[in-house]
Amino acid sequence: SEYKMLRLLRRIPLLRIPGAAAAAASRYMRVSPRKPYMNVLEFAVRVPPIPIFIAYNDYDNTLDVPAQAFEHMITQLPPTVESMRLPGSGHVFDWPNTYFFWTRMLAWLEEHF
Repeated sequence: SEYKMLRLLRRIPLLRIPGAAAAAASRYMRVSPRKPYMNVLEFAVRVPPIPIFIAYNDYDNTLDVPAQAFEHMITQLPPTVESMRLPGSGHVFDWPNTYFFWTRMLAWLEEHF
């Protein structure tokens, strides 16, 4: 069941993937000490049509942006993007959103990989 799948995550080195993806995205977006900020919308239109899953809150406290910022970015990405808007303010991993996020993400991973 879902709980069993969540327990299995401990055995899968998923935490290495976001770091590698962030490094690749930063390199592709030409981020450097002289240019510390990424222009996300400029980058979004160059993303190839690959499976992408984006989860965001009504308001993201960590990034200090409303859901509309994510939704605008998503319109610039290829149609292979799937998204999940979580209620409330926070940053995806606030309970009970954690459960809903991991359940949906695991189903998405199983469907695409």
